Amino acid sequence: MKRETAEKFNILIGTSVTNIYFSETRGLISCDNMFGFNFKSREKELSLHVFSFLRVRDDKNLYLTTKDEFVDKNYRHLTKSPASWLAGTLMKKRMKSVRNLLKKQVVTAVHLLDCGDLFIQFSNGMFLEVFVNYSCEDYEYYRLMDLKSDVHIVVSYTNGGLCIQEPDGVVFEQYEPVGFVK
Repeated sequence: MKRETAEKFNILIGTSVTNIYFSETRGLISCDNMFGFNFKSREKELSLHVFSFLRVRDDKNLYLTTKDEFVDKNYRHLTKSPASWLAGTLMKKRMKSVRNLLKKQVVTAVHLLDCGDLFIQFSNGMFLEVFVNYSCEDYEYYRLMDLKSDVHIVVSYTNGGLCIQEPDGVVFEQYEPVGFVK
């Protein structure tokens, strides 16, 4: 990963989580649902939209993963997703807990790995980890948006490899990392 590309994500450092939300986007704008994380400081207002696998953890506990949407609060696997299904999932319960744990926590470090995985560390020792988990063409893993300037950084699988770009097509980096096979 080019240093200047990775540094674009450092805009998160010094911001605090203001909201965490979930949106059903499967089949509409993505093949997966979306998690949203809003961050804010005096100067910045950012939003991270995640369509790939994520987890929230600390050194000892796992608090939330994208797979929690497929398990009910009694830890039974769900095979259907009716319109009202979110209310009965483990994810809804875990999101409330994570919202409380991350609320007003400051981002202290951001790591963008060569494979596109994104790790965000908070002042209370918790981590938000976003993983590149598909290799299908034109799949968007996540995007970071500066809501004040409307600048987006999109991380996707495009033209046979990982691509980090602005939505208007300006490519910061395009390559095929180890582990992606055509």
